[in-house]
Amino acid sequence: MANLGQVAVLSGRATRQSLRNPQFLAPVLVLPTLFLIAYAGGVAGGANLPGFPAGAGMFEFQLGGDMLLSAMMAGVIGGVTQVVDIQSKFFDRLLLTPTSASAVVFGRLVGIGMLGLLGGVFFTVIGLVFGGRPAGVGGVLMMLLLQVLTAMGFGAVTVAIALRTGEGNAVQIFLPLGIVLTMFSSAFFPRHLLLSPLDTVAAYNPLSYIADGLHAPWIGGLTATVAWRAVLALAVIWLVGGLLCARALKHRAEAG
Repeated sequence: MANLGQVAVLSGRATRQSLRNPQFLAPVLVLPTLFLIAYAGGVAGGANLPGFPAGAGMFEFQLGGDMLLSAMMAGVIGGVTQVVDIQSKFFDRLLLTPTSASAVVFGRLVGIGMLGLLGGVFFTVIGLVFGGRPAGVGGVLMMLLLQVLTAMGFGAVTVAIALRTGEGNAVQIFLPLGIVLTMFSSAFFPRHLLLSPLDTVAAYNPLSYIADGLHAPWIGGLTATVAWRAVLALAVIWLVGGLLCARALKHRAEAG
C-alpha cells in the first residue's frame, strides 16, 4: 500500500517537472487546440446533418474530443518524464530510500492527473469564452474528473512502457497510436453519423464512451447512462495500465 505522504511529495515533484518545461506542456495544450481549430472550422457544416445533437454546434462537440486528446497527451508526457528520471538514475536512487515502489509509481500517476486537470481547465475556459454552455457546475466537475482519471489511465500504460524499456522512443510511439485510436472513436464526430465500418469500430472502442462523457455536458446530453459507460471504459484502461505497471515495476526491480 502506497504511503500517502510519499505520494503527495512525489506527485508534487512530478507536477512541477512538467510545468517547468514548455516542451512538456505544449502537447497537452497546443496540439489539441490545433485539432479544435481545424475540426470546428473545417467541418462546421456537419452540425447541420440530420441526427446531430440538437442545439449543439461543431465547436461544442469538438471540445469533448479535444479534452480527451489533451488527457491522452498528458499520459504520454508522464511516460516521457518517467524515462527522464530513469535515465538520470533518479528513479534507481529513489528506490534505495525507504520510499515504497508503489508510492513512486502512484506519485507519478497523480502528477499526470494534475497535468490532465490543467488541460481540462484550459479547454473548459476556452469553451466558456467562445460561447459554450456546459450543464452546470456538476457537468463541469464531471468533465474535469473524467479528464484527470483518463490522463492517469493512459499514464499508467506509458509509465509501464517507460519502466519496462527505459527508452523515450518507446513511450513516444504511443503518441501516434493514441491519435489513431482517438480518430477511430466518436471523439470528433457522433458515432451514429459515422460511416461503416468506422461506426462499428467506434462502438467497440472504449475511448468512444469516455469521449461521450466529455461531450455530454457541452451538448446537453448528460445522463446517468453516459456517465456509467464512461466510468466502465475508464475502469478497463485503468485495469490494463495497472497490470502493466505492476509487471514492469517487478521487471525493473529484478533487472536492477
